[in-house]
Amino acid sequence: MPVQSIVLVAVLCGAVLVAAPVPVPAQRCGVSRWPVKIWSDLTADSVRADSVVSTSIAALRAMPRPTGRFEQRVRRGPIEHTVYRVRARLAQVLTEDDSDVHLILRDPEDPSLTLVAEIPDSVCALTSRAASAFAEARRQLRRMPRGGLVEVEGIGFFDFLHGQRGMAPSGLELHPVLSLRPLRSEGSDAAPPSTVRRAPR
Repeated sequence: MPVQSIVLVAVLCGAVLVAAPVPVPAQRCGVSRWPVKIWSDLTADSVRADSVVSTSIAALRAMPRPTGRFEQRVRRGPIEHTVYRVRARLAQVLTEDDSDVHLILRDPEDPSLTLVAEIPDSVCALTSRAASAFAEARRQLRRMPRGGLVEVEGIGFFDFLHGQRGMAPSGLELHPVLSLRPLRSEGSDAAPPSTVRRAPR
């Protein structure tokens, strides 16, 4: 083959290599009890969504952890079948490896008491009846000030105990969050919360 042809082939191959698309990493979604976390489990219909229970972070932290095994696709009653509503201070916002937004909520009456609430990424919850609610909660979060008073509604969920920041002693969380709205409060920091840090696992 003439030298000119070899050079031309090499240049064309190089162009093909340069033009080849760069692989895009796949969306990272959860695994452990994920159907329960996104309200797409086998017992999803048992959640009493039309009967929201107003409570406090202190009361939720005092609820005992059930004994025995936690199934991947089945809820543990009655707490995991209940939607709770709490008023809280939005202390911190983090992004987890499974794409959840991790909220650390503080009890307005006792700031030493915290609770975790999680908003799934709707892209990771396409089978969930609440995917649009997750997307709306994330939109609401963007305009909420750090330290501000918020009202959160979410389903009770027992996470495994792994020293997560803000976790209740029993591992109880509000997961998933179904509704999030700011409440009027004086003296709260107007700076928006950061959502770029990763929650420790």
